[in-house]
Amino acid sequence: MNSFLTALNAVMPMFLYMSFGYIIKSVNIADEEFLRRLNVVIFKAFFPILMFNNIYQTNIGKSINVKLFIFSLLVLIFLSIVSMLIVPKFIKENPVRGVFIQSIFRSNFVLFGTALASSVYGSENLGVVSVVTAVVAPTLNILAVIVLETFRGGEVKIKNIITAICKNPLIIGVVAGIVYNVLPITTPDFLQKSIKDLASITTPLALLVLGGTLKFSSISKNVKFIVPSVFLKLIAVPTATVVLGILLGFTGIELFTILVLFGSPCAAASYAMAQSMGGDFELAGQLVAITTVISIFTMFIFIFVLNSMSFI
Repeated sequence: MNSFLTALNAVMPMFLYMSFGYIIKSVNIADEEFLRRLNVVIFKAFFPILMFNNIYQTNIGKSINVKLFIFSLLVLIFLSIVSMLIVPKFIKENPVRGVFIQSIFRSNFVLFGTALASSVYGSENLGVVSVVTAVVAPTLNILAVIVLETFRGGEVKIKNIITAICKNPLIIGVVAGIVYNVLPITTPDFLQKSIKDLASITTPLALLVLGGTLKFSSISKNVKFIVPSVFLKLIAVPTATVVLGILLGFTGIELFTILVLFGSPCAAASYAMAQSMGGDFELAGQLVAITTVISIFTMFIFIFVLNSMSFI
């Protein structure tokens, strides 16, 4: 019963936030353009504050886990390389190839990692997730660019990638948090409270917007791509990586981070990136919507099982 409640408490807030967003869009309280612009505000203004707050309040020494960093990076790179070698043997259309491969390794870790870890471990224990975010976020973007450019026939420009990383709001928030954490800087109480309050509304607001932007139209023609993608993204890959993580000795929030990194739904940004880089953006949008909804159930099962076995 304890494990059931832990799993339920972890996923239900996400489900309710997303459902509320879907409802307010359905009854025309908010339109697509408003939600799109609000999503930009959340990413560029709120998420940096959330990252800053998580790092600022944590013990950096305990949160930096080199073994977890290396594991995450190696598995991400391995998944992308293997996918780029195998997927083209089964899928012939280049726009679909890039989107399908991206869906296997690129997850909505920034949003779901924070939300789930906060539900299970409390907001005061998000340092590990936030520090891993600083390493994983640019890696996911770099791999996605390489994959989409490869199957578009374009050239991967290192300078543009480095510039994008340096300008990434999440990275800026993490770096600022580390600086404030390490240096003897005193922050007034009113500023600390304001930062904490803004950070606390970021995840619910982001999930609300995500729910409002979900689209499920024209799914039938892409079922042959959607079914294997969902299976790999939400079942096969997280199962394999979690088992490997257990064998390597990861437990607690470390193993939980691995679960969320590889078991979260397709990143919402994958739709926009596919649209701007010649990928099948309709399929990308469908994968975001479907994996987001189904992940509520798969995450519940994973958390329930792992908590029952005392791994998390």
